[in-house]
Amino acid sequence: RFATPTGNSGVQFRSKVIDPNTSRVGGYQADCDAEVGYDGTIYDEAGVAGGRGTMSGRGEKTVWDKETQRHNSPLPKGNGDLKSKINKGDWNDVVLVAKGNHVKYSINGCLMTELIDRSPKALHKGVIALQLHHGFVMEVQFKDIEIKDLSGK
Repeated sequence: RFATPTGNSGVQFRSKVIDPNTSRVGGYQADCDAEVGYDGTIYDEAGVAGGRGTMSGRGEKTVWDKETQRHNSPLPKGNGDLKSKINKGDWNDVVLVAKGNHVKYSINGCLMTELIDRSPKALHKGVIALQLHHGFVMEVQFKDIEIKDLSGK
């Protein structure tokens, strides 16, 4: 949750450390912000996944094919309906599942976005990190984090 009225954050996954001195990472990011503009989207932080920006928007299923071409289709609930399910300024229950090339990002039991990345630029491994976006004075809080390995190893 955001304890301040502005700010931008996210959960980095399958990311790489870009600068160990500042702990800066880049890669896939389950995005969130204090004003609920980006919650439920997946972003390519620092261009590590090929400089693709917002990789999958709220209310969309996005498939990136082997030629790195984007194909969007709507989810059953659209952007506006899904945005209304997010608790602005309060706690939200987030489930992020990344298995193979398939990523699902849900908030409060609602599938916000789904990403299938078949591109050669797809990320398959990396670190998990909690982002504090540069350029904001903000406080973002995370709690009750659980990580489950889905690799079957």
